[in-house]
Amino acid sequence: MKELVDHHGYVPRTCVWEITRACNLDCAHCGTGAGRPRTNELSTDECLDLVVQLRDLGGRLLTLSGGEPTVRKDWPVIARAAVEAGFVVNMVTNGQADPDDLTHEVGETGLANVAVSLDGLRDTHDSIRKQGSFDRATATIQRMAAAGIWRRNRSIPAWGSNGLRPCCRARMTITPPT
Repeated sequence: MKELVDHHGYVPRTCVWEITRACNLDCAHCGTGAGRPRTNELSTDECLDLVVQLRDLGGRLLTLSGGEPTVRKDWPVIARAAVEAGFVVNMVTNGQADPDDLTHEVGETGLANVAVSLDGLRDTHDSIRKQGSFDRATATIQRMAAAGIWRRNRSIPAWGSNGLRPCCRARMTITPPT
């Protein structure tokens, strides 16, 4: 990788890393073609080596993404290694992992923040992702808020401007201001 940096003169200070292509949903709008893991996904050791390489290149901000990063069982190991290497580490998740387990793991790894994807209110979100996924994602957001974990609600306005006002009201009930 260093050869590429030397050749192009570009230092990747910010990196969005799709640590797996595997996903526990089948979203209508998925741009990564997520679902099954790649046949040649990096092993844990290879991921840890990549963290070191990115750090040595001058990386500072690392966002774990996917597919769905929490489907990868070793994501906390990768996240913790990146934090220990000096990265500010974020994660984008669909919030479908067990809310209590995910909140605990996020707290243990030292992530700076977590973006939980919401595509609108319950009916819209569930029609795009999966029935019941809105309730699971909002439960995850609520658990993280209660634990004091900084998180963002990531919304894709596929539902148009008519849904904006109700979504803003719903956001206040999911994560009331502190």
